[in-house]
Amino acid sequence: MPVALSYSDTTSEHSHTGRGSSRKQSTLQTFFCLLVSRCMTLVLLFALLYATIYAVNPSAALPPVCSITNEDFTQFCCSGGQGLSVLFLYMCSVLLGLLFNKLFRLPGLMGMLLAGILIRLTEELLSKDFQLIKGPCANVSGDNFPTVQFVKLLQLDPIVSMILRYLSLAVILARAGLNLNVQVLKKSWLTIGRIALFPSLAEALIVMVVSTLLIKWPWSWGAILGFVLSSVSPAVVVPEMLKVKDTGYGYDKGIPTIVLAAASLDNVIDIIGFGISFNVAFSPSSIDEVLNNNSVSNTTNNGDIIGKSIGLGIAYVLLGIVIGVAVGFIFWLVPQALPKRLQKLDQMLRILLATLVPICLILITEILHLPGTGSMGTISFCLMLLLGWQSYNWPWKLYKKWIPETKLSTNCSYCHKKKSITGCNYRSTTVAHKGNQAISRLNDVFSALWWFLEPILFVIVGTKVNVLAFGQMELGLPVVALLVGIVFRFGVSVICTWPSALNWKERTFLAVSWIPKATIQAAIGANALDKATELGIEQLITWGELILTLAVLSILITAPVGAVLIARLAKYLLKKRVPDLELTRISS
Repeated sequence: MPVALSYSDTTSEHSHTGRGSSRKQSTLQTFFCLLVSRCMTLVLLFALLYATIYAVNPSAALPPVCSITNEDFTQFCCSGGQGLSVLFLYMCSVLLGLLFNKLFRLPGLMGMLLAGILIRLTEELLSKDFQLIKGPCANVSGDNFPTVQFVKLLQLDPIVSMILRYLSLAVILARAGLNLNVQVLKKSWLTIGRIALFPSLAEALIVMVVSTLLIKWPWSWGAILGFVLSSVSPAVVVPEMLKVKDTGYGYDKGIPTIVLAAASLDNVIDIIGFGISFNVAFSPSSIDEVLNNNSVSNTTNNGDIIGKSIGLGIAYVLLGIVIGVAVGFIFWLVPQALPKRLQKLDQMLRILLATLVPICLILITEILHLPGTGSMGTISFCLMLLLGWQSYNWPWKLYKKWIPETKLSTNCSYCHKKKSITGCNYRSTTVAHKGNQAISRLNDVFSALWWFLEPILFVIVGTKVNVLAFGQMELGLPVVALLVGIVFRFGVSVICTWPSALNWKERTFLAVSWIPKATIQAAIGANALDKATELGIEQLITWGELILTLAVLSILITAPVGAVLIARLAKYLLKKRVPDLELTRISS
């Protein structure tokens, strides 16, 4: 017999159906609202950037104007369009990065890098029948040459490219320094030091040895390649490890925290090694050896030359440390410099000044030809800020009497006097909170700057890779050096964590999390090529192009593989967090 449904059953069924349809409708509305909001944000961003460029320099915002320099239409000279070129590359990078991130669930930097490679490939294919002459153009005709103008639009001005890369490097180094957790370093400094130091140095050393023996490079150039390839990428590791941390895997032994702290320290070590190697490779004595076709040092006098070059590199590093510590100490003592009625803005002023320091250090030291000094100065400055603002709570101790000693200061009594205030406004006013708040806001500023500079950095690196020239490069042995370095790093990462409370699965996961490469490779991968191009030495230019190509290949190989492995292997290799269990210290 058919079962009769009561009124309550039918109404509940209709209510569940209504709830389901309304939930789906609200989900679709939310999705479309977010999609429209993001699209409008990008359109507004690009429009405002273009308007700003046009307001500053109208010729830079308009398409380039080209003229013919010979009678057979094979040489052209173009002027203008530099700002439009930057904006076009930026748009392509952002859109392809979003496509890779949202559609393929891969790191967005992969799409940004691929955008640069495709732009360079398009430029090479379109410019086969003509040549663009660099330098100022005389008697620009203003005739329409669409193909030539489009090729010029794809070429970024070298000076603009270098400035943008140095700005990105300053932001990367500042974020690496500010993300060093002083408390975690104090508790597990030996374990974190081993994880950050030994795998990085081991990979750099093995790549240097392999490239010196197989490719017949000077050891200084092998060291440059080693330190370029050995750095782990915070842009890939940090988001994936935060996801692992949120799910609770490895939390009981503090594995995500250790990886995050060690990643920043790893970048610092690689920057120091790269700076010393770079100084040695481009010292006058090393350049003379290359010009005299003596690529591998075997003479008795080379020991003194190498020693002087290393000493000069270390001197640059020490100079950077001294500058960073001195400037950081000044920020310990900076009190409220504003009038009393504007004292609420003192934090904003302090953050603004601290943001400008790393940028100025990197740019000024590069102008003065002090390689490595700006990098170490930036890292030292950030460490001094962490010690002064977070640990010692300066400069707020100078006016401690102005800050209440209570943990929370409220204006509840004031709420009754003002009808517009509906509830109590709690604000923390302890001295310790002031320092933590300043570091947090400064980190937010550099995170926002990195969000803005990341697309242009990776697209610039991609445009420096000529895919059509791969056939002329001998990539076999260099790729072998790259793969050997990755395997060697993995093994050393497992071994160096052995004297600890981690089991073999957790050690394996730490080694896996050390695979991705991207950020430092993009920031410093082209430095050797830029310097070699400035000197005009063909042999050095060839080596610089090979280093940049290997840096890009390392990003394309390790970034997606590392991100996928971290996400997939966390639940198999790590234990999930036990409720109410505090973070245990790893015994060293």
